[in-house]
Amino acid sequence: MKFEYPNARETETVEDFHGQKVDNKYDWMEDPDAEETKCFNEAQNKITRDFLDQFGKRDQLKAKFETINDYEKYGIPFRGSSEDGYWYFYHNSGLQNQYVLYQTNVDKPDINADGCKAILDPNSM
Repeated sequence: MKFEYPNARETETVEDFHGQKVDNKYDWMEDPDAEETKCFNEAQNKITRDFLDQFGKRDQLKAKFETINDYEKYGIPFRGSSEDGYWYFYHNSGLQNQYVLYQTNVDKPDINADGCKAILDPNSM
């Protein structure tokens, strides 16, 4: 099967990172709300949807992926500054799109511990 991918326009943008020149030919894609970016993403999504729609057991496969990925996940705890005494860790309850960053005063990651609080939840943005 041959796919017809949308054209990804290239620019002449060159970034300078501390004296290191880096081509950034697709900088226009950095704005997810730009009309051009939306159209490009929609065109790519259409290719994917059209392909996946041919798979008769797609719903079964999706349900299986969700089942095997629906479990609580913790990131490795890390210490903030030595002055504040807090520990931080990432947690995902199962099928969240993004991990949530938590702050706690104990070195064991547990979202149910006293004093543990979510400080950055990208899922709510």
